[in-house]
Amino acid sequence: WLAFGDAAMKARYVARYEPTSQLYGSTFATEATLAAYTKGGPWLAAAKAYIEANLEYVIGFLAAHVPAVRPIKPQATYLLLLDCSALGLAPAELDALFVEKARILPSHGAQFGDDAAQFQRLNCAVARSVLEEAMGRLRAVVETVTS
Repeated sequence: WLAFGDAAMKARYVARYEPTSQLYGSTFATEATLAAYTKGGPWLAAAKAYIEANLEYVIGFLAAHVPAVRPIKPQATYLLLLDCSALGLAPAELDALFVEKARILPSHGAQFGDDAAQFQRLNCAVARSVLEEAMGRLRAVVETVTS
């Protein structure tokens, strides 16, 4: 309570922030959280729209240029699941294709169990230019496997 200067100041702080469950963060974190909840709606809506557009971009790109990699659109996340089973690669080969050859670092499906070994999970909450570059590299690498 020394950071508050005196007991009365601490009591005022606790009375205001304890009901909001914000008592245990720093003052800066508390203010940032309150600002996000009270004024962050437009930013959140724009961020969600941007990510949704990124998901649609990747889904469309793969359908048009890399049909062997089938995306499964998420319902509530920015992580796009990629079914790579049509490539016919062993899990280690699939991981090497993404990481070493295409220089894309997804979450490897094998992390989530044997049933998911032919999947990769791609983060689409990034700048569009990053996705465009990654999709171009993936397309080039997959063409060498499927041709």
